[in-house]
Amino acid sequence: MFLGLDLGTTNVKALVVDRAGASVAQASHPVQLFQLDDGGVEQDIEEIFRATVSVLRQVAQAIDPADVVAIGVSSQGGAMQVLDAEHRPLGRVISWLDQRGRRFDHALLEQLGRTWFLQHISRGCSGLSIGQLLRLQDEQPGLLAPPHRVGFVGDVIVGRLCGRAAHDCTSLGLTLLLNPGLRTYDPDLLRHLRLERSQFPDLIAPREASGGLRAEIAAATGLRAGTPVSAAIHDQYASALGSGTVRTGSVMVGTGTAWVLLAVNDRLAAPVIDEAFVCHHVVEGLCGQIL
Repeated sequence: MFLGLDLGTTNVKALVVDRAGASVAQASHPVQLFQLDDGGVEQDIEEIFRATVSVLRQVAQAIDPADVVAIGVSSQGGAMQVLDAEHRPLGRVISWLDQRGRRFDHALLEQLGRTWFLQHISRGCSGLSIGQLLRLQDEQPGLLAPPHRVGFVGDVIVGRLCGRAAHDCTSLGLTLLLNPGLRTYDPDLLRHLRLERSQFPDLIAPREASGGLRAEIAAATGLRAGTPVSAAIHDQYASALGSGTVRTGSVMVGTGTAWVLLAVNDRLAAPVIDEAFVCHHVVEGLCGQIL
């Protein structure tokens, strides 16, 4: 059996399926969004972690945990968590819904220009984590200085589950820090943000295990210690895999907290509009664009 864990914006969900894909057990636990007066939207990583433990424990009670051969993790994209050197949170999660970075995005786009962004992140404009990181640099000098780190909900939870904070290109792509051509963090963009690559989560392939389930998490949930845990995958690409949107020319409609179109191609292509997210698919040899 396989266990899927989805770290959604409003709910954390777990689903266990057998090798034929039939559902065996499932659980869900809501998580809160904090709406601030200045356009900010935040979450509590500790609440998300407690919800994670809760849904894992619920599905483990409905099955034989020894039968679970792997845990796959999907996550909301671009929800950022600043951490100290010991991976402890410094403040709340900054949601992908947060609007406070927009003026910093607009200023950076004016400074660098549309062509620069197309060349570096395959998008015609700045957004999401870029503006938020610039905002934090401006409002809280020193907060983002080493050894402090920048994580995202998916890799932070993966790190707590197995000891290694890791995500894949689909997750990184939704932060807008990914250079799709290089398949890694864009080094020039990090220099503009005055950040170091070592401050960010590991970037691994979607089929690579991030690590094995830690003994203390196994004890808290009833699952088997050492069960392989995936890197954090962006939820829309996980949905694309699950729905069979894995052929060139196919398009998926995703209807979560955000409604999106995800179109599949066999090569990296220029974004169909400036606001599109261009990335490699979780299926090797395919690429996608999200609107």
